[in-house]
Amino acid sequence: MRGKIIDFEGIDGTGKSTQVRLLNKYLAKKKRKFSQFKFPQYQATFHGKTISKFLRGDFGAINDVSPYLISLAYAMDRVTAREAIFDDLNDGKIVVADRYAPSNKAHQAAKLIEPKRAAFLSWLDELDYKVNKMPREDYVVLLDMTVETSFQLLKKIPRKKDIHESEQPYLEEARKVYLKLAASERNHWLVINCIDGQGKLKSRQTIHREIVALLEKKHII
Repeated sequence: MRGKIIDFEGIDGTGKSTQVRLLNKYLAKKKRKFSQFKFPQYQATFHGKTISKFLRGDFGAINDVSPYLISLAYAMDRVTAREAIFDDLNDGKIVVADRYAPSNKAHQAAKLIEPKRAAFLSWLDELDYKVNKMPREDYVVLLDMTVETSFQLLKKIPRKKDIHESEQPYLEEARKVYLKLAASERNHWLVINCIDGQGKLKSRQTIHREIVALLEKKHII
């Protein structure tokens, strides 16, 4: 049986890598076959290194580079892992992705005005799945929280913020795109609200349990 791709998405600071790690531990405990991919591959590929330069601001401010052009670098970075992903899927593994093609959609479409976003998203779909022949993700786990909360969490990380992380209005737009994508593709987007009813951040274990429950309900794990 062919495996499935579970992609973790969300704006910066939402805890994607933490939840990927917790899911991997869960899958290992259940003796399920799985593999993990993390994108971009910042220092592992030519295109990943180019993306690192872009995020450092080497090519200018956040809106100095066309979303169409920089999206090519992100897409080609993923292409380098295409055969490995297909091999794992054909081996029946659950492929856990820490960001994938939908990340490109949200983060780059956020730089365009609303009327231009639909055409851009259609172009990205063609690039990723038709031209580059990447396997389409089966399920997207969207970790959602307010940008204010995301910013507070990012402040705790002891490193210089990149040109995406440092722009709150930009992250607001990226979140809007993510939520719109989730609403338009309800069958395979699973939205996890990381904030509880009292407005407080849920614990990582609480979020993990919610993710596992949703994936089990979909008979994915």
